[in-house]
Formats: sequence, C-alpha cells, structure tokens
Amino acid sequence: MSASPPRDVRRPPVWIEIHVDDEIVERHPERWLQTRDLLDLVARRAEGRGARLCFRLREAFARASRDDGFLPSLTARGHEIGVHSHGRRLPEAVEALRAAGIEPRVTVPGLVQAGRSGRAPLLRQVASLGIGVVTDHGAQRAWAYDGLLPRREEGLLVMAPTVRPFDWGLMDRDGTRHGLG
Repeated sequence: MSASPPRDVRRPPVWIEIHVDDEIVERHPERWLQTRDLLDLVARRAEGRGARLCFRLREAFARASRDDGFLPSLTARGHEIGVHSHGRRLPEAVEALRAAGIEPRVTVPGLVQAGRSGRAPLLRQVASLGIGVVTDHGAQRAWAYDGLLPRREEGLLVMAPTVRPFDWGLMDRDGTRHGLG
C-alpha cells in the first residue's frame, strides 16, 4: 500500500456550489432562524477545512434574510452568493438578494427547464439583470450534466457543473468526491 502524495497546502481553497432550495422557508417562515443556522453551520464547516462555498439561493431565502445581515456576513467570510431560480421568478430572486445587501453575479437559471427554444431568451434575461456568469448545464431532461468547459453565450460566461443531481457531493480539484453519493 503506497502513501498518498502530500497535498499542496498553497493551493487556493476549493469552491463548492451548494443549491439551496427554500421550500421550508416559503411554507414555514417561522423556521427561518433554523434554516439560517443550518446554512451557517455548513459554511463554518467548510471554512474549518479551508474551503469556501458558492451558495445559490432562491427568492424566499433571500427575502427572509433581508434584515439580519446574514448573507453579507457570508460574503465577508469569503463565500459567494448567487441566484438559483430555474427560470421561475428570476427577477424577483435577484431583487430579493439585492435588498439583502448582495449583488449577485452568478445564477443557475434552469437551462434544462427552458429547453432549446427557451435557452437564448433565458440567457438574455440573465444578462439584462446584470449577471455575468451562469453555472448550469444544457443537457436534455435526462439530467446528464455536460461538463463542458466555460464558453460565451449571449454575452455571458456559461459553465456546466461536472456532476449529476443524484450524485451530488463535494469534489476536490483532483476529482475526489466526498459525501452525498
């Protein structure tokens, strides 16, 4: 059995995208504090391992955090906040994040849900909202993520994740997957 090579501790932190669905906050606004605390715990665990997270938030979560400063505290700690809308209420989600003190630069707009005919109009809508990066995929509804390299479409940088939704977890730069299989 050979020892694994030492990790290069000078590497920049690993960034991991976390999609936060907010159905609980939408249906039970009284659970906002519990939801916020859970997200904070996830962020702190990542920070403890030298990683930073890319949170993709929907409208209800952003709206609930408008007055408590939680989202700006995450960005101050080095995490990124973006929009997770899947084409539904994209402008409202962007506005809710702005009202919470975040200027979103990245979104997951739901290119699969938009389909081939809706792809270009959806990307133009994203660009019109001042967002410059899309982290989404353009595969068919079979959920096979294309993993294509970043490219320019409709004036946006579009890049695809490298995992399928049923295989989500943490992936290191060398391709090692952790958890959530």
